[in-house]
Amino acid sequence: MLRIELLPAAQGDCVWIEYGDLNNPRFVLIDGGTSGSIQPLVDKIMQLPAERRRLELLVVTHVDADHIGGVLKLIDTPTLGLAIHDVWFNGYRHLLEALETFGPEQGEKLSAGIMAANLPWNEAFDQRAVHVPDTGPLPVKTLDGGLELVVLGPTVEKLRRLKPVWIQACIDAGIRPGEPQPVPPPPGLEVFGPIDVDTLADAPFKEDAAEANGSSIILLLRYAGSTVLLGADGHPSVIEGGLGRLSVGGGTIRLDAYKVSHHGSEKNLSRSLLQQIQCSRYLFSSNGAIYKHPTPQAVARVLKYSQHEGRGIELVFNYRTEYTSIWDSANLKERWGYMTVFPVDVGVMGFQKD
Repeated sequence: MLRIELLPAAQGDCVWIEYGDLNNPRFVLIDGGTSGSIQPLVDKIMQLPAERRRLELLVVTHVDADHIGGVLKLIDTPTLGLAIHDVWFNGYRHLLEALETFGPEQGEKLSAGIMAANLPWNEAFDQRAVHVPDTGPLPVKTLDGGLELVVLGPTVEKLRRLKPVWIQACIDAGIRPGEPQPVPPPPGLEVFGPIDVDTLADAPFKEDAAEANGSSIILLLRYAGSTVLLGADGHPSVIEGGLGRLSVGGGTIRLDAYKVSHHGSEKNLSRSLLQQIQCSRYLFSSNGAIYKHPTPQAVARVLKYSQHEGRGIELVFNYRTEYTSIWDSANLKERWGYMTVFPVDVGVMGFQKD
């Protein structure tokens, strides 16, 4: 059994994974969303019997507030009785490969919390950085129970670029005072008019340049014949590079699901990446707050350039918002041959194989 649930995490990510025995599964958590969106995760844990409140792995993919904020609250709530076998998180100490106390406020708080709780920290990597070497095979780690994780990113260079701008990452995470300026609708999208998928999909592509996003831990999950790509906020060039090292003869990689990088930003989903994978299910985690994700260009690229054979692509959204409901159109579904999935209550099952 493998289940992947996108918990409502505001504009962030909170991915709950269950695998193994249907009646006694093991658990993995990828990120914790924002500090204000922690309650669904707390409820999920509290529903478990006390003796089963254990994570085989907690991954904090990078330092941005919408991924790390909820984890800070989780670490600071010992009454949950949550045991954690290992934490994968690249703090400033891993950028220098020496213990330092300098960096973004939340990254430093999490580092302090991990040490205060005496949690295992990057134990699977001998306490060094979770990263992809420049040459040789990609790191592959197998958790108890057989869940296999292939690390696709970050690269050494992406971590190196983060080091001098560690403090700036707080600003990049959107925790500065004030709100960003409204973004005008892109070409091809009229607020109250039809959606031109072709125009949106072929809008000029410019890759995300944020150092914090570039440092994301990107994972390819394998279990019981299923393969799921967890893109965090990773740069598409890094994802493409990792997948390229796995493909045989330059062929495409088959995926059962892809948790789209950076909540569906047009800067993190390229045509070339889509042409490198065969995938029928695309998972989008965001309520659209602040940055209005997923952007229409990203979704349009999925519809136009996905390499899935035949029709029946699923767009899975963990919120119904003005930015996601526009895709719940019978005309668009008929024209482009896709389906939409929205949450009925709390969270949405992004992938399930019993």
